[in-house]
Amino acid sequence: MARTADGSGCTRAQAALKWCRDQGYITIPKSSNEQRIAENLAALDVDVAEQSDALDALEENYISGWDPTTEP
Repeated sequence: MARTADGSGCTRAQAALKWCRDQGYITIPKSSNEQRIAENLAALDVDVAEQSDALDALEENYISGWDPTTEP
């Protein structure tokens, strides 16, 4: 993840947030730190297209919440 972020000129968190958004995943970043909130919003302007393959390779199909497609 570090190489991917460095290649995009952003933080690791920004690369992860932008990749999730580009994939259509719902993410809800939370922070009470104003600098971190601004950093999270700036992730929308990050371009991770060149690192897409590397980020896709990190996918583990982990679901951290209720999945309505598999459970009633």
